[in-house]
Amino acid sequence: MKELELLKKDWQKQKNDASRFTFNDISKMILKKSSSIVRWIFIISIVEFLLWHLLYLIPNNNLDVYKALDMMWFIYLTTVLHYAITFVFIYFFYRNFKRISNTDTTKRLMENIINTRKTVRYYVFYNLAAFAIIYLIANLIMYSKKDILFQIDSIKAQLDAVPQLKEIFFLVQGISGIVMILIVGGLYYLIYGLMLRKLKRNYNELKELHT
Repeated sequence: MKELELLKKDWQKQKNDASRFTFNDISKMILKKSSSIVRWIFIISIVEFLLWHLLYLIPNNNLDVYKALDMMWFIYLTTVLHYAITFVFIYFFYRNFKRISNTDTTKRLMENIINTRKTVRYYVFYNLAAFAIIYLIANLIMYSKKDILFQIDSIKAQLDAVPQLKEIFFLVQGISGIVMILIVGGLYYLIYGLMLRKLKRNYNELKELHT
């Protein structure tokens, strides 16, 4: 905001000077900043997608559990749906970047900033909601088959080591899910929230130019 105020003051003071900052100069500066922010949103969304997949390289017993409980159909279904929706969002981020980069009017730029902010909010909400719903359904399925679940080698080993865990197994699962959502939500707030605040600041600067 300080940068914009200085430019506006300079623009007003040098109104009759050929070397002054014009309205278009300031708009172009904001356009460039907004384009850079949206480009980073697009890049971060791809990096995030790739990082989540690196987790699959970490050895775990989840697949054995899912197979034993005949849940692989659920894993495949939710994975395909998640991929499809995530790719759609990534496409929207790319489209928003191109639209802002090619914007030729201030009004259009303001509209594109608003649309980009909405897309990011929807993306964050989708990811958190999808995780919560899938996690809940998966645990409900496990609970309905808990007799089989508790006989799976990896789970049985944990229960043998801590017998009390059997009584609170699903409570622990629930708490773990909540903690994970809070962690991911916090990361989204720090990363995407920062981008949204910058876009909002740019939007407000453009709005001030019209006052």
